[in-house]
Amino acid sequence: MLTCGDDTLEIQADFFIYVAILIVIMPIKLVLAWLVAAGLHELCHYIPLRIFRIHVVRLTLGHNGAVMHTEGMLPWQELVSTLCGPAAGVVLLLLSRWFPLLAACGLIQSIYNMLPFYPLDGGRAIRLLMDIAHVPLKYRKVFSRIKKITVILMVCAVVYICRHTVLLLYAIILLIIKLFRFFCLQTRRTDSKIVGR
Repeated sequence: MLTCGDDTLEIQADFFIYVAILIVIMPIKLVLAWLVAAGLHELCHYIPLRIFRIHVVRLTLGHNGAVMHTEGMLPWQELVSTLCGPAAGVVLLLLSRWFPLLAACGLIQSIYNMLPFYPLDGGRAIRLLMDIAHVPLKYRKVFSRIKKITVILMVCAVVYICRHTVLLLYAIILLIIKLFRFFCLQTRRTDSKIVGR
């Protein structure tokens, strides 16, 4: 764990394992573009926090990606910060003429992050919008079912689109890593609820 003044940067060991796996299965140029795009994504989350004068207490890098722990903020402020991260990928498209690989990585990350699964940005944004609009619980349960169907459709789409290319191997490996992250997070959340009782 690194500390800079009042701020803390926590880098978990599994982050290095994740990066090592990417280096083994992908060209280094692609891994670097992926990491730069991810850094810009997080920077775009951070900029509105600075504008709103919200202190970032800790930044954690691990198998769940980057997680910013902040002081309390209003739901609309969190929504703005949440949506600014994926906006980075769209902005990187403007640089696609000079940095096509970086732009592609940024766009892919933005699309992935806008999926409607919590804790991804899309899922977080939907939860915040439902909180702001005071959506009843029964509609939230319908949304939960839609998320499960979306996962199945995503897997089918990836296999269909990439069925005859080397990208299929990359896509399957990344999908396995992402699903591992997702289910580990669900398990940790369940474990923490059990401990808290």
